Amino acid sequence: MKKTLIIFSVIALCSCTTLNIENSKLIDEKQKSNNEERDLDSVKQEESLLTVFKNQNIEKENCKMVFAPEKVSLKKFYKDNRSQLIFTKQTLLKVNNEKSLLQDSFGEENEVENSLIIPIKENEIVEKGDFLIIISPKTKTLSFVKVVDAKNPKQPLVKDLDDPNNKKNELLTENSFIKIEQDFSKGAILVVKEGDNYFKEFLLCEQDGAVLTLSENFKLNIRQKQNILPVNLKRKYIAGEDVFFTQSGKYTPAVIKSVDNEEATAVILFNENGKNKEKVLSTIHITKNLE
Repeated sequence: MKKTLIIFSVIALCSCTTLNIENSKLIDEKQKSNNEERDLDSVKQEESLLTVFKNQNIEKENCKMVFAPEKVSLKKFYKDNRSQLIFTKQTLLKVNNEKSLLQDSFGEENEVENSLIIPIKENEIVEKGDFLIIISPKTKTLSFVKVVDAKNPKQPLVKDLDDPNNKKNELLTENSFIKIEQDFSKGAILVVKEGDNYFKEFLLCEQDGAVLTLSENFKLNIRQKQNILPVNLKRKYIAGEDVFFTQSGKYTPAVIKSVDNEEATAVILFNENGKNKEKVLSTIHITKNLE
C-alpha cells in the first residue's frame, strides 16, 4: 500500500512539474510576444515623431562632418522616444532624401534621419564674441562655448560656457564646431512656451510651422513655431536688470547682481522656496524676454 502511494505521489509530482514547465514556457512566450509588440509600437511611435520632418536637405558639398546621435543612444531612442540622444562628431558619407549614411570615430557606419543631423559647415570662420556648439571633451556631448580670440578664424580660442568656474580656454580645430545664429537656424537657443511654463531648448530643424527641438537633457520635442522665441545671445545685460534664467530647463525670474558681458558670466539673485539665493552662471542661460 505504501509503495502504491509513493508511486502515485511521484507521478503527481512529475505531472505538476511538467505543467509548471509548460506554463512557464507559455508565460515566457507571451511575455516575449508582448515585448516585441511594445518594441514595434515604440518604433511606430518614433517614426511618427520624425515623419513630420522628412524633407530635410543636407548640402554634401559644404559639409564633410556633422553632429549626430551616436548608434547606441539612437537604438534606445527607437524603442523609447523619450530617451536621451547623445550627439557625437561623425563623418558624412552619403546624403539621401530622408536618412544619410554616417561613420563614427570607431569606423562604424549608421543611417540617421536628416532631421537629427546638425551639419558642420566646411571651413566656417568666426569672430570674437560668436557663440558656438562643440562636442565637449569633458562631457563628450553637445556643449556651448564663446569665441574669445579669433586671430585664426577657423581655429578659434573659446571659453567654456557650461562651467562658469572653468577659466581654461580651449583651442578648437577646423571643422569641429557650428556657429549659433540668432534666428531659426540649426543650433539656435529657444524660449519655448508650454502652458504657463517656458523652457530652454535648441533647434534641430523646422518644417511647415513645426519645430523639432532638443531639451537641456537631450530629449526630443515637437513644438509649434508660434510658441517659440529665439534667444539673443549677444544681448548686453546690466546690473539690476530683471531677467529669466534656466533651472532644470525651465525659465525662472531673477535679478542680475553683476555681469561681465565679455566673459558671458553673471551673478544673479533669485527666490527659491521663500529663500533668497545667489548663483553664478553663463549668460546663455539668461534671457530678457519670454515672448
